[in-house]
Amino acid sequence: MNTIVKQLFVDALEANSPSNLINDWVSLQGSNMSVGAKEWTIGEKQDLYVLAVGKASRPMAKALKNKLDVSSSHILCITPETKGLEKYCFSSTHPIPDIKSRKAADKLISFAEQIPSDSLVIFALSGGASALVCKPADDMNLPDMNTVNKMLLESGANIEEVNSVRKHLSEVKGGQLLSYLRPDCTLIDLVISDVPNDNLEIIGSGLTTPDSSTFQDAYDTLLRYELWEKLPENIQGHIEKGLTGEVPETIKPGHDPIANHTSFIIGSAKKFADTIAELAADERFNTWVAEEPFNQSVDEVTKMVADRIKREGDDNKDATVMIFYGESTVNVTGGGKGGRNQELALRGALEIEGMEGVTWLSAGTDGVDGPTDAAGARVDGSTIARAKEKGLNVEKFISENDSYHFHEQVGTLLKTGPTGNNMMDIVIVLVE
Repeated sequence: MNTIVKQLFVDALEANSPSNLINDWVSLQGSNMSVGAKEWTIGEKQDLYVLAVGKASRPMAKALKNKLDVSSSHILCITPETKGLEKYCFSSTHPIPDIKSRKAADKLISFAEQIPSDSLVIFALSGGASALVCKPADDMNLPDMNTVNKMLLESGANIEEVNSVRKHLSEVKGGQLLSYLRPDCTLIDLVISDVPNDNLEIIGSGLTTPDSSTFQDAYDTLLRYELWEKLPENIQGHIEKGLTGEVPETIKPGHDPIANHTSFIIGSAKKFADTIAELAADERFNTWVAEEPFNQSVDEVTKMVADRIKREGDDNKDATVMIFYGESTVNVTGGGKGGRNQELALRGALEIEGMEGVTWLSAGTDGVDGPTDAAGARVDGSTIARAKEKGLNVEKFISENDSYHFHEQVGTLLKTGPTGNNMMDIVIVLVE
């Protein structure tokens, strides 16, 4: 199997590492700090603080500490990592929130409340923050919240719909973290995006971004996917209170309590895809990058990629690397093991069956695909034939959502280990 697509993926991960992104975007010369093209003057008596939450929080916090010489006592990093942590790091839980996630939310709120007036605060946000920081509103509890989250993720709802519910069950999401900071501080968000179209309201459930979704949107989502009647009673009750105005809405656009608030997307799936294209072009491949992120069901994404492969094969005789990016959805009906990228690769293997010179990689940039130890999978035109030689029933693996065990037996799993980053999913196809 061609190894080029795997190497392109690994090299792009390195180029887009959180520490490299921080170093590319942030600089300090004397008392002048710049982020991109914008500049701030740090006063002699002005305190500088760093809050970091998400899968990439630890390397982002460490890079900011080194770049800006921030005191460890002025940094709080909430991370899913557990080993060898710096004293400013607090380990929380991902992907299923537990008591550590609740404690992390309380620690984040307490830290934010203690930041002095007129401070400059850098908020480093990356994907995974929704689970790492979880403070249920009203009288709800974490087990009920997890039940709702699992139902939503398995329903086929997209990330905007999922987060419209999450934010309205929380005391910190949907811009509500802003209410714990002093309004006279200067707030700079440095964000690594893990959602389609890099919507700041959606990334990490928008901890510091005013929220345009409403309780009505959350209710409509639950009805649309036939989940309302299955909800725990206390969650139904909370949403009903929100619909009648008994529970306040999340902070809305135009009502940001912090006047000096600027946000930067420093890393994203689109930027990651463009890096892959640059690396492939350096190797003298033709390149093609999707103009828009995918955000459909896994079978729709499979067909979209397969159609592009066919057009490329018909129109071009030169070796071409095609890059797609986004986040597919899976309606889980089986009891197997896998993730959306492994299922996408399995379905893709069927589409390219018998095609010589076609390699298809689907992977999560965080290195973790679903509840597995794989980032995704890499298949080619011979994968299905090899599976049949082993007596494997491909359709059964798909119907059981058991892509992991298919790829495990065929030798097509892609394992990178956790990358400390999160920029959605990537599909790389090489047509030779």
